Amino acid sequence: MSRWCGKCQHDDEGGCAIAADTMIYRSTDPEYPSEWRTDNIHGPRCTAFDAVDAFEQSFDPGAAIGLLL
Repeated sequence: MSRWCGKCQHDDEGGCAIAADTMIYRSTDPEYPSEWRTDNIHGPRCTAFDAVDAFEQSFDPGAAIGLLL
C-alpha cells in the first residue's frame, strides 16, 4: 500500500475507500474493490491509481496490452 496509496490523489489524508475496503472485505467477497489487484506477475497494485506527481505515475503493462488488442 505504501507503493500506491501515499502517492495517489484518491488518498486524501489516508481516506481512500479502495484501501479501506481491501482491509474490511475478503478478496472473495463481492464488495471487495475490483480496482485492487494481486497477481504473481505484477504484484499488488491499484488500477485506480492517479499519482499526485506526474513523474510517479506507474506503467501498467496489462493496460497497455489491452489497448493493443
